[in-house]
Order: sequence, then structure tokens, then C-alpha cells
Amino acid sequence: MVPVLPQGQALLRAKAIAYDEVDVTADEARQNEMVERSGMRSVPQIFLDGEQVGGYDDLAHLNATGELDRRLGRGEGAPLRDVYDVAVVGAGPAGLTAAMYAARKNLSTLVIAMDIGGQVGLTAEVANYPGFDLVAGPDLADRYHEQAAKYEIAELIGERVVGLSLDGRCKVLDLESGRSVRASTVIIATGVQKRRLDVPGERKLTGRGVVYCSTCDGPLFKGLTIAVVGAGNSGSRRRSRWTTWPPRSTWCRTRAGPATPSCRTRSRRLVTSSRCATTSRRDPRRRRGRGHDGARRALGEDPAA
Repeated sequence: MVPVLPQGQALLRAKAIAYDEVDVTADEARQNEMVERSGMRSVPQIFLDGEQVGGYDDLAHLNATGELDRRLGRGEGAPLRDVYDVAVVGAGPAGLTAAMYAARKNLSTLVIAMDIGGQVGLTAEVANYPGFDLVAGPDLADRYHEQAAKYEIAELIGERVVGLSLDGRCKVLDLESGRSVRASTVIIATGVQKRRLDVPGERKLTGRGVVYCSTCDGPLFKGLTIAVVGAGNSGSRRRSRWTTWPPRSTWCRTRAGPATPSCRTRSRRLVTSSRCATTSRRDPRRRRGRGHDGARRALGEDPAA
């Protein structure tokens, strides 16, 4: 039960898997059905032949380990070249740009990535990309992929690189599925990943009230009380987005750091908002699953490599 995000759509297309998409964003009955069936309050929730898979990361993990092919009764996947001229790790703007440049130079090129679009695919709106006054992040990610598809670029979507070594002049990339890729050149364009609190209970409750994406998961918390944990630009920006849905929220501002003028303006508005209680410089030590219906983490990003 979805809407399927661009990452999921790209993986399903790459695997030639037909799927039905159900948009629960504005349908409370569908939202309740999704939560009841999955036990999760985050999107997408994916079901394979009626059996819950989970979110995109769960689907990608099944694919990376080969379990998805086994469930579908397929072989080991697409055959690989003995050696690629270029292997690109990552399929965000930088990774796909690198892959297209290599392919245009008539180099055999392979892209290995957990998803398509990277952080752009999870961004509601992009207002500073050349050539666009305003574009939705998922739409921009789709355009990247459509343009890259015009070239003979091989793809391993939903795969994770777990090792890199040298064999003479050849680079060997070990994948989570157990397969290996050999390439003359490796370009690492893995971008960033969401920063975690790393407190007890965080991973256990992820998707069960603890979420990362206000754009994706915000509508599922309509009418509920939430806490936004984070400081600086990430915290204030995400907290501003959440004012649309919950009637009441707490903004836990942690780790004070340099603030931009726009960040300071947003912070002043939120502190004086009747819908937002604010606690400053409190570092959460544990997530127990009570006190708030949901928690949105907005701690910025770390390099993914």
C-alpha cells in the first residue's frame, strides 16, 4: 500500500514488477487501513502478494540480498560484464551526471545505488535549480532518470556496496547480494544520509511514530501531537512544514550552532506560535513511545560514504 516514492518506482521498473499504487495522503480511511495492516505510520508501505514487505529500505534490502528474486521465482538477476570501464556508486544528481558523461564518451558504465534521485527525490520543492523556477523534488529525480535512460547505462538499483578492493589495476566492488562488480574506474557519489539521534528505542520505533520525512509522512499525523527534534536550519525548516497537520507540537531544539538569517526568522515565528511549544538545548536520551503520537527527526545530514 503506497504511494510509491520515486526510489521505489525506479526499483520496481528496473525489476519489471507490475504494481498498483494507492495514494493514502488525503484519504483517512485508507490511512487507517494502512496503519492497521502494517502497524506503521510512514509511507510507502509495500505489500507483495498480500504479504507486507515494509518501506522502500525493506524492499531494497530484499533485492540486495537476492530474496526478492527468490520470492518472485527468478534467477540471480541481470548478467554483469566481466569488467566495466566505469562503475558509479550513487544515483543522485552527481552520480547520474557522472554516468551520463561516461556513457557519452562510449565507456561501458554501471550505476550501483540503493535508490534513484538521492535526497532530491525526498525534497518537496526545489527553487534554486538552474532552468526551473520551482520543481517538485520527485519530479526532478524522475527527469534525471529519464535522461540517463537514453544512454546505454547498466543499473543495479536497490544494491548496496559493502566492500571495495584492488585486483591489479582493476577495482572490485563487493555487493550486499553476494555478487561482485569489476571496473577500471570507480566514481563514488553517495551524497548524504539523515543524521540519527542514536538513542535507545530510536530504531525500534522508526516508522512506528518516529519518522524522517515531513513531506511524505506529515499527512499521516493529522490531528495528532508530535515532537520535532533538531536545531538550526534543519530543525526550524522541518518544524515550519509540520504546522500544517498536527494541532499541537513540541520543538526540541538541540545542539545550538550557527544560524542563517532565514533560520532565525523561522525560529522567532515558531517560538511565538500558539501551536508550537519549544524546549531549548535538550538532548533526548531515550525514545520510549509515549508522550507524543509522533517524533520527526531533523538533525541534518552526514556523508553517506
